[in-house]
Order: sequence, then C-alpha cells, then structure tokens
Amino acid sequence: MKKMRGFMQNMEKWDFNFKNLASVQFSHKPNLEQYKNSYLAQEWTYLQKEYGYSKLIQRGDVWYAIK
Repeated sequence: MKKMRGFMQNMEKWDFNFKNLASVQFSHKPNLEQYKNSYLAQEWTYLQKEYGYSKLIQRGDVWYAIK
C-alpha cells in the first residue's frame, strides 16, 4: 500500500504540472520488460490512460511520449 501511495503522490505532481509541459520525456524507455513493475512503467501507463499518449519516439538518449 505504501508503494501505491508514493506512486499516486507522484501522479498528483504530474497532474499539477502537466498542463504546462511542452513535452513528456523519459530517460529510459518505460515499456521495456525490465521496467514492467517500476514507477517508470506506471507513469507511462498513466499517461496513456489519462492523457491519450500512444507511442514513444527516441531522439538521442531521450524518449518522447507522443499522442
């Protein structure tokens, strides 16, 4: 339960700032098998469900979420 609370607090911060973001960037590709149980993967799933993001594009060392 504590782990989920930390995730939700993180998402509240995302929601608070999300309207002002020009882009969503990840330092690691969040949909890889090795991250399936991580906050990184949970954040990607959240962005897909709540904000309609559907794919990731790599530019250099950064992954950009695309609607």
